[in-house]
Amino acid sequence: MVEFFETLGVDMELSDMSFSVSLDEGKGCEWGSRNGLSGLFAQKTNALNPSFWRMIREIVKFKGDVLMYLEEHENNPDMDRSETLEHFIKSHGYSELFMRAYLIPICACIWSCPSEGVLHFSAYSVLSFCRNHHLLQ
Repeated sequence: MVEFFETLGVDMELSDMSFSVSLDEGKGCEWGSRNGLSGLFAQKTNALNPSFWRMIREIVKFKGDVLMYLEEHENNPDMDRSETLEHFIKSHGYSELFMRAYLIPICACIWSCPSEGVLHFSAYSVLSFCRNHHLLQ
């Protein structure tokens, strides 16, 4: 695509693909993907918050769970692929904070949809998209 734009003489600009979350009008959890630890701990109190640290561990765990889930489904084409994202998350023991402050906001942003509907999406479709677009890094 870059080459195509170059042949057309289109000027290009670098862009920032950072992401941030603020729950409950700033009174809940806040974090961001930009600026390293200062973005991650946008709310300084999160550095001492066990729930926040659990969410960080769950983000790391998520990649492994997703890759295993997708491998199982791709190696067994007859497996049911109608499981919802909510069922996947609950069956793997993820916390409410992981859902509310990480997974739901990311999915709602990607699919430009209300947060309320995200958990009803197909787990297989969402998780495949995340893997295929390098969102598990």
